[in-house]
Amino acid sequence: MAEYTLAEMKAILHSTQPALLAALEAADNHTLYHRPTADAWTLAEVLVHLAEAREFFAAETEKVLATPGVAMGRTMAHPGRLQNVAENGRNPPELIHEKLSRSHARVMALLEGMTDSQLPLTGEHVKFGTQTLGYFIGHFIVEHDQAHLQEAQALIGGEAGS
Repeated sequence: MAEYTLAEMKAILHSTQPALLAALEAADNHTLYHRPTADAWTLAEVLVHLAEAREFFAAETEKVLATPGVAMGRTMAHPGRLQNVAENGRNPPELIHEKLSRSHARVMALLEGMTDSQLPLTGEHVKFGTQTLGYFIGHFIVEHDQAHLQEAQALIGGEAGS
């Protein structure tokens, strides 16, 4: 993973958001709700997961900003993560759009309120141990957006996602 400045993170997120919304708009109902393989998420599930993850990781970042050294993060088996996908994976496109927009605005407001001098603050990730906020945000928000954008684009292109 690369280390990013706040400006770089914001620039990447400014580019992934419209591309994610374009993928959503390009998808018909079949593409949006079709499971490409038995163990893959649908496009709708990918997008509602991304919106929820942004909200979760923004809140985790705020915890570390308020109390450096605090426990942060979650594992892939986190009940809230899985429950969100199960409960919202059939959301209509308009609601998915709203969730993506709201979560993006939340992350951008968080980053706008931060300075590069806060990126070295650390928290204790529940699985990976001590991490700086720069690494945490870069990996769990910025690179997570990029990974799911690639997945969304593959799904609207007819390729199986993971």
